[in-house]
Amino acid sequence: MFSSTSIINTMPERRTMIRVLTSLACLFALGIASVTFAQSGKPSTELPATVQFYPDVVYANYGERALHLDLFVPKSGPAMKPAVVVVHGGGWLNGDKTKFRALSIALATRGYVTAAIEYRLGGEAKFPAAIHDCNAAVRWLRAQAEDGTRLNSSPTSSSYSVFCLKK
Repeated sequence: MFSSTSIINTMPERRTMIRVLTSLACLFALGIASVTFAQSGKPSTELPATVQFYPDVVYANYGERALHLDLFVPKSGPAMKPAVVVVHGGGWLNGDKTKFRALSIALATRGYVTAAIEYRLGGEAKFPAAIHDCNAAVRWLRAQAEDGTRLNSSPTSSSYSVFCLKK
């Protein structure tokens, strides 16, 4: 029989703490976006002049299948910016990277490099393909950074199960 204490004691404490802190950071990021949306009345998908948009950037290839991300980069601020990976929800079976475009724009206007990624859904590839895709997006972002970038994800439904990583 399992008790909550025995399960917790078997998990690496450091990894657990990182996941908890990352979850809190993700909730904070979503809070920023929700305040913005509440103030404006409706989430805006209009691209402001302060954000550079790079659509459909290929971040990984699996055979003939290319995976894309939409990258939102603040035009001003420090050279090294924190990055947020936005992973859409959809119960593993539907959804796409444009689902949280307004959130991505809101985060970019606040100084975060934001990557809204697509991943292989359940009908296309079996578990753990979605996790591999999210890890590939993180590797791609790190490769683009000059000297390491702080990374977070925004948790949304099934995406929370897929991805929550912080360097």
